[in-house]
Amino acid sequence: MPLPSLLQIQSVLAQEPDGALSPLRCAVLRNITLEPLALYYRYLARQMGLEAKVQFGEYAQILPEALGANPGLLGSEVDVVSVFFWLNASSDALFYNYPSLNEDQIATEVEGVKEYASATIAGIRRQTSAMLLWHGFELPAYPVMGILNTAPDQSEVIAQLN
Repeated sequence: MPLPSLLQIQSVLAQEPDGALSPLRCAVLRNITLEPLALYYRYLARQMGLEAKVQFGEYAQILPEALGANPGLLGSEVDVVSVFFWLNASSDALFYNYPSLNEDQIATEVEGVKEYASATIAGIRRQTSAMLLWHGFELPAYPVMGILNTAPDQSEVIAQLN
């Protein structure tokens, strides 16, 4: 079955649903721009007989919001929390400056990312028991060293973080 076009999705969402739909309250924490994603959340939810209400946190405020900086975002009313944590925006060293790092520096960067993720998850869990969807880190399309990658390989390190 081919994927629907944007026009088809908008048409489905513009129609009144057959009967009452159960609400699906979604909160999105992110350090990338994702507002157009709300349309797809709503469409997919509608296909499952749900009416999605999608609320986005402020740009690049994942940890503060996980720790309660935006009280209306997370809480007992939320059903799903999606976290889009773009590694490029949080660890330049791992993504752009990888060749200049030694093994100890790589380990330090990896530990910093893990601590950030753990603190974020713990903060979210203090506010809600909603389903948590943590979207994995994007692997570089072109590793910074190309075919000259050395151990530990940049893509392997990011894959291990995932």
